[in-house]
This record gives sequence, structure tokens and C-alpha cells, in this order.
Amino acid sequence: MKTTISHLLEDVGPIFKADRFLILIGKPGAGKSSLAHTIGAVTSRRVMMLNFSGAGPCEAAGYGVPHEAEGRNENDVAFYDMAFAAPDVLPLLRRVGDESIMLVLDEFTDWPVAVQSLFRGAFDTGSGKMVGTHRLGSNVRIMITGNRKEDGSKLSAILPAPMVGRGTQFELDPNVGDWSRWFQKKYPVSKSPVATFLSYGQSKVNENENE
Repeated sequence: MKTTISHLLEDVGPIFKADRFLILIGKPGAGKSSLAHTIGAVTSRRVMMLNFSGAGPCEAAGYGVPHEAEGRNENDVAFYDMAFAAPDVLPLLRRVGDESIMLVLDEFTDWPVAVQSLFRGAFDTGSGKMVGTHRLGSNVRIMITGNRKEDGSKLSAILPAPMVGRGTQFELDPNVGDWSRWFQKKYPVSKSPVATFLSYGQSKVNENENE
């Protein structure tokens, strides 16, 4: 469904409370990635952003490290298991515990399929979210951003049905005036010049279009 920034900011709290993930589709440059930090502030979550476009599976799942397992066979040959070193960029349970975190999978629709598949476990509900063999923090929520094929994306923005079924998808339709009204309502005593600056810029755009 199409949405404005203000409507999205109103809806995202209940979405995360229900442990669903957020899918945000829109034109490149529409502000999807930047909006993640606003959503993080509104939901009181620390934002962590990942972008594995053009990356290989080992960058997401970690490199394999063999180690000797317990027991030997009848020929006295050791058994070996494979563990995967956890990338520093992942909010793992042993690192973040139950800290409130929003993990942003930026431009996810352009990630290699092999890397996307490693994140399937991240879309499970509850505290069992996984990336490869690594367990994520118990209070990690997921946000996906993606570009549409008609706007220049190399791949289609259509996600696999099991992912879409566990998430809530929006198509961002940015509107400066709408955002400014939301900001003034949310922060009536704010002295930030951002809203004024954006409104002024939009007014100039409107003047040029009417000339």
C-alpha cells in the first residue's frame, strides 16, 4: 500500500510490537534509508544498517573455522565440525542481549540471492531470529528497504511470499508538507530548523513548477 511519512511513523510502533517486520519500497533517493533513523527515534530503538549488495555469503554468515569434535572412529581418526565466525556487524544475542534494536536490511531486493537466503531465519517471530547459524538479540526488529525495478533496480522488488506474509509492506510516497505537519504535531515546541528549511525548499519547487 502507498503511504506518507507521517502515516508510516504512526503505524510502525504497532508493527514492531506485533513482532512483524517492516518492508519499505520506493524510488531511489526517496529517503528510505534516511527515514530509518527517524523510525528508530520514534520507536526508541538503536539503528543498525546492513547493505550486502554485491557481497558474498561469507561476508554475511562468517567464514568457516573447523575445530576438532569429541570422539574418534575405529581408525582413531578425529571428527571435525565447522563453526562460523560471526561478522562484527550483526546484533547477536551474546552482544546485545535484549537491547531494543532496529536492524535495517538496506536495498535488500538487490542483495545476491545466496545472501538473502541466509537472512530467512531473521524473519521468524519471537526470540529465535537467526542469520545463518548466528542467533540475533531477543529484541531485534527488522526493517527492509528496496528499490523498484521500474525505478532502475537491477532486480525486482517483489519478495518471496513467506517473507511478505510475516511483514507489512509500504510503498513510500514522500510528501514534505505531510511530514512537516507530523513534525509540528509531534514536537510542538521544537526549535529545529529542519521543518522550516524543508517547507521553504518545497515552496520554491512549487514556484518553479508554476512558472
